[in-house]
Amino acid sequence: MGRHAFAEGLLSLLSVVAVIAGLLGLVGAAVLWQESGQAAFGLAVGSLVGTAALLALCQVGLVIVDIAESGRRSAEALVEIAAAERAPRAPEPARPAPSAAAVVPAPQSATASPAGEARRWQFLKDSDEEVAAAAGRMAALGPRWEAAMAERVLELGTGHLAGIERFIRAKADAEAEQAARHQAVEAADLDQLTPQARHELLAYRAAVEARDGLDPRTSARVASIEPYDGRWANFRGGVKVALEDGRIVLSRNSLSRVFASDPDREA
Repeated sequence: MGRHAFAEGLLSLLSVVAVIAGLLGLVGAAVLWQESGQAAFGLAVGSLVGTAALLALCQVGLVIVDIAESGRRSAEALVEIAAAERAPRAPEPARPAPSAAAVVPAPQSATASPAGEARRWQFLKDSDEEVAAAAGRMAALGPRWEAAMAERVLELGTGHLAGIERFIRAKADAEAEQAARHQAVEAADLDQLTPQARHELLAYRAAVEARDGLDPRTSARVASIEPYDGRWANFRGGVKVALEDGRIVLSRNSLSRVFASDPDREA
């Protein structure tokens, strides 16, 4: 994902450089206009053509990068689902195999809109009882788990439905178990906190729960929240929030700061 963001940033930078170069060419043409109108006209046309060509190449590069990233995500998803399908499971009652018409192939376009994906998912639930039942079981775990199933099914096809459900349920169970452990530890430690630190911890946790597990400041998914008493004096008595992408948020009252890694371990 880092290489994808780096490539996008580099191509965007090249686009900006192309625009600046085109503007400088036009400025040069304006300066030359009084001395040689023909030379100035040629410089202006050359600047515009060169800028347009470079911008077009940058756009093509961005499309290629997006396609490559989409292919990488699909490959990773297939590996995860294949691992889930190989996992041992309890025997299930026999059921008729789905017809070829009932198996939805993976989408060919990587640029489908969220509204279009939502309509496709609703159509699948309305037309396939097995998909509807699986979606209902995922919805019982939480809206984001059904959304995760919808994304995988629309990407990989209904032929992987059973493996997708096992994979997502395993993730949900593991997350719920981790959350239960965290809550048990926090409940045991709450009495040892100052009133200010207890208020900060409970308020931040409530804000994260209201956003379905997303950090209110960065919109990234939260891995853990704990009281902070590290070397950053301005945040002592506040909270230390670990995000799933590896970043750390320190917060106290209205003051907050995002770090690329644990600030207490930085040199």
